[in-house]
Amino acid sequence: MGNMASAVEDTILVDEGGQIGKLSSGEWETAKEVTLHLQQASSTLSDQPVGLLRYLSDFKGWTLKKAAQQPDCSFSVSNVGVFEDGEPQNPTGVRIRDIAFSQSADGTGAPFNLNLASIKSDGTLNMVMTWWPGILGVEDEARLMEDVSDRIVEELKAM
Repeated sequence: MGNMASAVEDTILVDEGGQIGKLSSGEWETAKEVTLHLQQASSTLSDQPVGLLRYLSDFKGWTLKKAAQQPDCSFSVSNVGVFEDGEPQNPTGVRIRDIAFSQSADGTGAPFNLNLASIKSDGTLNMVMTWWPGILGVEDEARLMEDVSDRIVEELKAM
């Protein structure tokens, strides 16, 4: 069970005057639209970018060209979902107590990636942030990413 779309792009307008933990009706509508878009994209294998890569005749050239261009999006989110962590059915099985995952920075994609995973029993959501050094346009990239992380945590706690 899961959403297996390899790539979906949406434009999300952020209300800078919004209150933490209180989504406007417009923000809820956007969340609904993104959810529907994800469901639609995950229901087909047609035109999935990862599958189309096999048609590239010069993968290295394409990668270098993409890495030299400005990103066409702000960020990406990868979510491996919620893992069951109950006692294993098989006595030799393992129990997952915590999970995190990360992907390398993507020189052909978003400036930064949010990588999410969770364990079902306690609802803890682990987030790993990765970025392509030098792409964020600020001097202290680590500080910027800490600020982004802090804001995400603040928003989630307020919900």
